Amino acid sequence: MEWVFRNLRFNLKLSGWLPAAAGALGLGAFLVFYTMNHVAIESLRRIIEVVIPLAFGLHAAFVFAPENEPAIELLLSYPRPMTHVLAERLLTISLLYGSVAFVATLFIAINWNGENIGLALVRWISAGVFLGGLAVFTTQLTRQSAFGALLTTLLWASSLYGGNALLKRWPWAWPAHIYLQPENVSLLVYTSNRLILLLVGLGLLALAMLLLRNDERTLGSK
Repeated sequence: MEWVFRNLRFNLKLSGWLPAAAGALGLGAFLVFYTMNHVAIESLRRIIEVVIPLAFGLHAAFVFAPENEPAIELLLSYPRPMTHVLAERLLTISLLYGSVAFVATLFIAINWNGENIGLALVRWISAGVFLGGLAVFTTQLTRQSAFGALLTTLLWASSLYGGNALLKRWPWAWPAHIYLQPENVSLLVYTSNRLILLLVGLGLLALAMLLLRNDERTLGSK
């Protein structure tokens, strides 16, 4: 158990905790604003599913980039696979952002009896896994964090501000809408949308791990 906490602290230091702390402070400020001004529940729910996945995706893009990783040759010389290093850092930031979002979700469930906590969790978990997987895969593919962060931000913004317009033009494109709302479609369509985003995100993470298994590519030899 002591080794687990020591390893968690080490990865937390490498991954960085300030972005997650900033997200927690932002959500905390919004909760205070709610209590003072009685903001609608829809606004609080919306800000969780919009801010947390983006913050997680941007942070995930920077947890491990071969071009920006110090002493990459030294890390590759260790018997421990590089995929384990990436997985541990991702797990660390997942715990950080997941805790922040979960606490905010519980706040909603406690204050509104009619709130479906399962649906509230699904709103941000699927979006977070998808954007995180996209960020990590793009970073490993290009070997630079900036490209992972850029593509993640562009897809996030296009889905947030143009997703509904996309569905009006092409109704069959609902699997690609990150911010599809359950009240706008049937339960089956929304459930399928969340499941597809989750699986695609996990698939992109798996592809990123496969890219990282190639030591020569990680060093930039190919």
